[in-house]
Amino acid sequence: MVTTLTQLLVDKPAPPPNGDTADLQARIRRHLPDADETQAARFAELLHRLQAVRDFFAAYPEDKAGFEHLLARAEKALDYRRPYRIAVIGTTGVGKSTLINALLGRKLVLVKDVGKPATGAALEIFLDVPPDGEEVARVTYRSEANILALLREFAARFDIPPGDLPDSLDKQAARKVRALEPGDHLGEQTRQEFEGLRDSLTDIIEQYLAVNPKTLLTEYKLSRPRHVEDLLALTDENSPLNTGPGRCIGLVRSVAYHIKPAARPDTLHLPHNVCLVDLPGLDGSP
Repeated sequence: MVTTLTQLLVDKPAPPPNGDTADLQARIRRHLPDADETQAARFAELLHRLQAVRDFFAAYPEDKAGFEHLLARAEKALDYRRPYRIAVIGTTGVGKSTLINALLGRKLVLVKDVGKPATGAALEIFLDVPPDGEEVARVTYRSEANILALLREFAARFDIPPGDLPDSLDKQAARKVRALEPGDHLGEQTRQEFEGLRDSLTDIIEQYLAVNPKTLLTEYKLSRPRHVEDLLALTDENSPLNTGPGRCIGLVRSVAYHIKPAARPDTLHLPHNVCLVDLPGLDGSP
């Protein structure tokens, strides 16, 4: 009997939950606390169908052509672990970090004088720590694969031949990226944007070569003053750390704060699957 993709996607009653399905539904409800039992069961059914589609394409890869984009969209839409994000965006120095501290009712993220940049990396803030838990900040650093992916996105955006890109990160790679030119003639503003991104990518490569991300601390305990001080220096574009030879802010992909919500009723309270995001200024760090 031959199974077709259409047969896999046809609507049919969900089977009664077995042990694995019940565990999956429990995980879904943990990450999506507003979902009731019926919604979690439906979500689990969609995940089972998605896995059936993956299995089908694994068995018949010749039939996958043309479905890659739809499959990627389905995987993203059904990723129940992915948190909802509320981002605060704006130009450098307008007070995004000040606003976030006010919403939280505490001085958590770095704030500088009005008009000066403070945040140099993307900060995600989860209010998901129980009263007896420990507050931490977890840093995700860029890997070689991630930096090479950034280069590919940059090349696609400016019509640069893929063959002009380095295959790995070394001193030759930094020189190669610094010498890149766009495929088409650019206007003055777009040219400035191209050069700014090219310089930022070159800087990230040089930081990667100078500072091995595997040697950097990945978890900072917010109960330790030294950890807090080091974390603020790491995410501050203009800290002594990031203006010296040990500069490594370009290697910080994101920082996830996990903190306790303030007890005051006039401060922000979010479900544990929602995070507040403090982004660098639109005209600041990439």
